[in-house]
This record gives sequence, structure tokens and C-alpha cells, in this order.
Amino acid sequence: MTDTDRADATASVTGPAAVEAGTSVVRSASLAAEPGPIAAVAFDLDGLLVNTEELYQDVGTELLRRRGRPFEPELLDAMMGRPQPVSLRIMIEWHGLADSVETLAGETQEIFQSLLDTRLRTMPGAVELLDALDAAGGGRGVPRGVATSSGPDFAHDVLGRVGLLHRFSFVATSADVTHGKPDPEIYELAARRL
Repeated sequence: MTDTDRADATASVTGPAAVEAGTSVVRSASLAAEPGPIAAVAFDLDGLLVNTEELYQDVGTELLRRRGRPFEPELLDAMMGRPQPVSLRIMIEWHGLADSVETLAGETQEIFQSLLDTRLRTMPGAVELLDALDAAGGGRGVPRGVATSSGPDFAHDVLGRVGLLHRFSFVATSADVTHGKPDPEIYELAARRL
């Protein structure tokens, strides 16, 4: 396969078939040149459906401010998308904190609840995308679910607060898998459920 063939085989598809909010969908060379209808969609939660990634940054900043430590962008990158116990363990090791994961988790929940009450929002375009998926498939809608590293209580609470919970056939969370992101297990589970 030449470089040109390789580039053609992984060319990004745009338009109605690229429904992965803000990103392109890469199709393999074995698929037809024209994309077919979308069969199902698995959504991430944090930063895609709701603005919780932004809120996580504020929580991390406050946790570390209370301890006289900075919340560096590199630490945020190392923590983002991972289950809470893993993220908090990374924070503890990064700064050599004496706190336990359980202590930080309790403090995180306290800070997060106040932020959810005042600042939780759907991400721009999320509701419109769900509306388009509802209308697709000849009015039957496109099956969809959520695949998140968040815990089940948090995921259901957040989706319920913004009125989206009923728009998904399932919510797969960190409690449903053995290996958290970036391991693909949560996505494989979502694909089986869809």
C-alpha cells in the first residue's frame, strides 16, 4: 500500500455521517466510499454531553489550593478521562499528598455538588445532535448510550439534572468495567449493548 493509498484509506468523512461532535470519523478502506446510515452512537459524558470537564478543573484547582499546591495542565492531562480513584491517586502521587483517595473523593463530592447546582450545562450542540438522532432512521431514531469513566450515581445525577437521561437506552459507567479509560473495555461494552 502506498502512502497515497494509506491516506485515502484513512481519509476523514464529514457531513451527516460524521456525528462525533466536533471530530471526524475515520473509515477504513474496506467500507464503501459513501458512508451509510449511522447504526448507533456511544457518547462520552464529560466534556461532550455536559460541561463537567470544565467543572472537574475547578474542583481539582480547589482541592489543591486548600493544600497550597497548583493544579498544573500536565496533571489535568494525566487525570482526565480516568475513573475517580485512579485520577485522585495520580494527584496524590504527583504532589506527594498525605491524603487518602477516600478523603479526596469526599472533598471532591462536596465541592462538585455546589458547582453542579450553579454551573452544570449541556455542551453546545449536544441537544441538537440528540434531536437529529431522534429524527434519523425514518423517524425511528438512532439507538444510543453513554460510555463514561464516571461512577453510576454521578452519571445518572448529571444526565437527570440536564434532562437527558431518558434520551439514552443505557449508561455504562466505571462500575460496569474492570479497566477504566483509556482501555477500550467501556467502548466494547457499549458496542455490545447497542
